[in-house]
Amino acid sequence: MNVVPVHIHFFEKDRYSGYQEDFIKILDKCLVQRAVIFGNEEADETTAACLIAFKKKFPARIFGIPEINIKEKTALKKMHDYVKKNQMSGIKIFPSKCLCYPDNKKMFGLYKKALDLKVPLVFHSGRVPGDMQKYGLVKYAQPIALDEVAGRFPQLQILISHAGNPMFEQTLMIGNRKNIHLDLCGVTGVWRDKFPLLFERFGAQRLLHGGPNHYHGKYLQENIIRMQELLSAAKLSEEEKSMIMGKNAIRIFNLEKD
Repeated sequence: MNVVPVHIHFFEKDRYSGYQEDFIKILDKCLVQRAVIFGNEEADETTAACLIAFKKKFPARIFGIPEINIKEKTALKKMHDYVKKNQMSGIKIFPSKCLCYPDNKKMFGLYKKALDLKVPLVFHSGRVPGDMQKYGLVKYAQPIALDEVAGRFPQLQILISHAGNPMFEQTLMIGNRKNIHLDLCGVTGVWRDKFPLLFERFGAQRLLHGGPNHYHGKYLQENIIRMQELLSAAKLSEEEKSMIMGKNAIRIFNLEKD
């Protein structure tokens, strides 16, 4: 089975000398050929510069999704450069940090740009984590705000991080939008009881194996095991498991183009 963990972050404490090589060793140990790493622009997080450097060193193994600040005047240029010059595989938007609803018409230029670049957009949705609670507002990260976006831009591939945790009801409400996909980061833990509903609504073809969020070797191994156990408990077919564990990520992020 081709396993592709989606939604991994490297915090400052993880970025010691040689961390990139160590991470590749962990991937090898887990029999994982590719990993999709999400960026955040806080200084102690996985900045775009970190992603670009990692991609250059291991172009066939690492696939980056840098975050952009949608209010920056250079947002469109950054999107273009990240994808065309630095081979990034998508763009991440964090509405609760930018204090802007995804269905705000001021955002539509970004969606048109993503379509031009032929890359998916990842939206952090759901709760505001950690220190971001000091300035972030969860109301902007409600999954329901992506309903109009998906409807107006049906060719735009949208990935909702954490499946909208804990606002799963809103996520389920917009499951009729066929261009909306979910990463299951965090769903293997206390929210595992939500998986049957998510699977029923979105099907195997629109669910992606969410990585362990915070990078640590043992977390990645444990995360893969927990996800496989969750899928087995749900009595999914081998093909359905394969889609969720890796095939969907390869297709949505176009990982085989390299």
